[in-house]
Amino acid sequence: MLSHKDLEQTEQDTQFVISHELLYLFRWLIEHEPHLLKKLISKAVTNGLQHELNKLETHRDLLNLEDMQHHLVDFFTVSETLLAHAMQQAVTRHAEQNDLMPAVDHLDANVCDDELVRKSLAKATKAMHKNPDVDAKQTLYKELLKRWKPINKKAVN
Repeated sequence: MLSHKDLEQTEQDTQFVISHELLYLFRWLIEHEPHLLKKLISKAVTNGLQHELNKLETHRDLLNLEDMQHHLVDFFTVSETLLAHAMQQAVTRHAEQNDLMPAVDHLDANVCDDELVRKSLAKATKAMHKNPDVDAKQTLYKELLKRWKPINKKAVN
């Protein structure tokens, strides 16, 4: 569920970048869930989209290019946010299933950002599915070390 803050940020953004993950999501939905997309679109038409489109036909000149851009930005921003939340929830579920949450809780957030942890957890989980006999914590730590890029604080200052 998006928070009020997420929605406010969506309204304030004027530019957007479409991530590879979001593009893959759209492709995946088209290839694997066209019936769900059809159902979602049908529901939108039934629940008011048709009425909005009819109004648009009579006032076509009112929807200018800038409005269209804002609608597109809103759609992609909300989609990106929902995808990030879903991916984080999936990683957390896998970590909980493999008893990795205590190890994750001990990681220093100043050293390992959420993206690093998420990608490492995803790789570790995938490795454990291929070979259930591997040590989950050791696999996670190896994946973290592969992705970790320490910052030389002396060079930064």
